[in-house]
Amino acid sequence: MSRRDAKPKSNKASHSLLTCSEKYSFNTQVPKPSMSNSGKPSKSSKNTAPKKTSPARRLRSLKRWSISLVVLAALGAALFFYSQLAAQERDLSVIGNGTPTIVQVMDTGCRLCQQLQRNSKSALRPFNDDVQWRVANIDTVEGLAFARRQGVEHVTLVLFDSRGRRVRVISGVSSSETLSPIFEDLASR
Repeated sequence: MSRRDAKPKSNKASHSLLTCSEKYSFNTQVPKPSMSNSGKPSKSSKNTAPKKTSPARRLRSLKRWSISLVVLAALGAALFFYSQLAAQERDLSVIGNGTPTIVQVMDTGCRLCQQLQRNSKSALRPFNDDVQWRVANIDTVEGLAFARRQGVEHVTLVLFDSRGRRVRVISGVSSSETLSPIFEDLASR
């Protein structure tokens, strides 16, 4: 009788015939990382455990975030002040408040209106404290209503004295040299 044909006498004896690795069946093979076409391990096979960052790296990151927040706050403040200035320029209720006022009737998309505005603001610099500058944008309801009440088109300056009486209308683009003496005369009223 061969060993194969022999029946074990008890479970204990058959159990002793198994090798250690058969008894406990350990899987000792480690899976190989998947490879990309270049022969390097792919990103998916890398360890995904959270990385510990050094204090210096955290400090640099904190500095970057702090600088970003300061820049965003500065941009927000600049945008706020710009919008306030634009709202102030559109406030036509100041006409007749005791200070002479120049109102430009304009269309924001008009190049001639933009040129007239640049020339006017340049000529107005010496008189900023004595004359108010306002804009009636005909793209808005208020600006269009103002232009209709005054009977003017865009590319126009309407000059008011300190009591709010219309004293002059300048239509078309004028140079800052031409506008400067006109604004000086208005400032003296």
